[in-house]
Amino acid sequence: MGKVEDYKISFGDKKTATYRPGDTLFGKITFRVSGEISANHVRLYCYGAALAKWSTSSQSYKDDDHRSKEAYIQRQITFLGANGEVKLTEGTYSYNFRFEIPRDNLPSSFEGSLGAIRYWMKLHVNKTFPGIDFTRCIPFTVLGDLDVNDFKTGVSRTNKKVISKALGIGNAGELHLSASLDREAYCPSETMFINLEARNESTKDLGFVRVRLVQRAWFTVGTENDTVQTTIKSVVSTTKLMKQDKIEWSKERFEIPVIPPSTQERSCHIIKVSYNVEVEVEVPFGLDLQVKLPIKIGTIPLGVKKLTLKKQHDLCKNYTRIGFTQSILYKQCQKGVKRCEKYDSDLPFHCFSYTPYTACYLPPNAAHAYASNNPSKAALPTSATSAVPSNEQNRASATAPPQLELLGAAAPGDTMPYPNELPPPYEAIDSACQLEDTSHAQSIPCSHEEAPSSEQNLTWRGATIGVIFSESCLPQMREFLKTNQKMLEANNGKLVAVFEEFQIPPILATAAVFVIFHSKEHATQWADHLTHSNPVPDLQIFLAENSSTFSSDVKNVALFPYINIAITSKDLTKTMTEEQANQLLDVSKKIFPSIRIQYGGKSILVSKKVEFLSGDWACRPYSPDNLCVSILLWPTKDLYDAYIEELSGLPDFKTFTELNRIRNTTLVSAKTVFKRE
Repeated sequence: MGKVEDYKISFGDKKTATYRPGDTLFGKITFRVSGEISANHVRLYCYGAALAKWSTSSQSYKDDDHRSKEAYIQRQITFLGANGEVKLTEGTYSYNFRFEIPRDNLPSSFEGSLGAIRYWMKLHVNKTFPGIDFTRCIPFTVLGDLDVNDFKTGVSRTNKKVISKALGIGNAGELHLSASLDREAYCPSETMFINLEARNESTKDLGFVRVRLVQRAWFTVGTENDTVQTTIKSVVSTTKLMKQDKIEWSKERFEIPVIPPSTQERSCHIIKVSYNVEVEVEVPFGLDLQVKLPIKIGTIPLGVKKLTLKKQHDLCKNYTRIGFTQSILYKQCQKGVKRCEKYDSDLPFHCFSYTPYTACYLPPNAAHAYASNNPSKAALPTSATSAVPSNEQNRASATAPPQLELLGAAAPGDTMPYPNELPPPYEAIDSACQLEDTSHAQSIPCSHEEAPSSEQNLTWRGATIGVIFSESCLPQMREFLKTNQKMLEANNGKLVAVFEEFQIPPILATAAVFVIFHSKEHATQWADHLTHSNPVPDLQIFLAENSSTFSSDVKNVALFPYINIAITSKDLTKTMTEEQANQLLDVSKKIFPSIRIQYGGKSILVSKKVEFLSGDWACRPYSPDNLCVSILLWPTKDLYDAYIEELSGLPDFKTFTELNRIRNTTLVSAKTVFKRE
């Protein structure tokens, strides 16, 4: 029985898997057949749909009892089998495809915990009985045209309240709050300018002034709806609002993070994404005073113009398309999206993990540099579709024009990065980072069809915040962590370790704190709070995001009091040959994981994605792009010592030790017994 393998799909000149209404989607799909396959057909489907789905039942076995769906795109191309059963003999098969994305008011891609707006392609090799069908889904992003240039006017709000005296009896005076923004809409990476005045005319001291960018995702099923609120970013005043005093901000800069766009009116009726800038003053023992400034997150930045082009076919109607190549940079959303595990076989709506792209503002000088380094590739193929199998026996049948069967509208597509394996042991991290990253352009099995067992337990992608500071400030940092425990818990964070001595080159008298979170979003939010609170001077803060999604849980950190943290340089080329680096990785994978698990060791972080978030890093002779961070936890120090003792007796460990001497890229290898209070 033959099988399909080595599947690959490429999309013309699109590197970011992002399309606009009216764009042309074209590319090539290739797969290899080993043996011989009898198939009813080989088809490529294009879908666009929205699904909102949740349950109000407490029983886990109950199906979601609230469900609503919308379909935007349903189209298919039959490459083989339009006239009946076909034989696929051993060989490589390649087919070109081309679709026109509808010019209708398509909603932008969005992923949320209770539903999603998705666009994807699906390759389906329908084998005859008793063969098992081959199915692969390839998600991509569609962005509607929400033009920031249409919302140039500013937005302002005011509010006030009476402050009560002690025990809520009597009038202590009034609190006034006013805030304004320079305009109503922004694109990610654009800067918002905030003006505010908080005036305390009472006889009571009040708290801090806080500004938050908040996303609300509304999911609607019939007359029922549910809302998920997410704080994207927040800033806090450096001082409290004292009695008979005021706090003023004038054109305070606030950069919009990389987040999904707002949902346009009448584009999707079951999912709506909206944003507010919320300004509030903390009122001790009372309700905080707040104003909400509604804004839109767009897909066409300020100053980027649309171009009216003439379509070359299809009645030659005029349509609007954006000329933005040197003004917009597409990036995958870093905040404001959540993993959606919903699916619906009737729609269809397939289940897979995907992070959509969004349109970020690219400054003119950066756009010029980007365009110089990324010249356009493009020539559209002249034929709608063609098939070019390398196997000569199938050339006649495969080159026949595929049958285009219209089921709905038209469609887009591209591939996406996807975690492909569990993280390697920390001892191998710097050599592993030298290997080529092959996570891009991975196909995703439909979870309810052929999901491989190795991916069924993937649950989250953790992120760690490392804070480096002077040893003399350790008492102040401990006090901050203690008094802000609720803030840490609110962001799903756990304290991993406090190092009284953390000697990272150049060697200075520094201590360090490490905190782990379920997601980069929570980690960044807590780091922002730490930066604005500034409990100790000269903080150096970095973020390390897990290189893969895996099933460890933050709550288990408390069960492992012995911690081993390593920071290494990824640059091995100065000290090792490629052959030595590969040998080091092979030996590491062979000996470390099994013995580590035997002695109870647990890996909670392996990261080659490091960012410097705060502080002056000029004294450190390396960049975040060249760093790897790993964290191992152990039940006891005795088990760790036994682990090292057993390794020492292995011949392969001697090979590892010799290669490790050549490597010599470890910057920090810190160990501590963490006593939790």
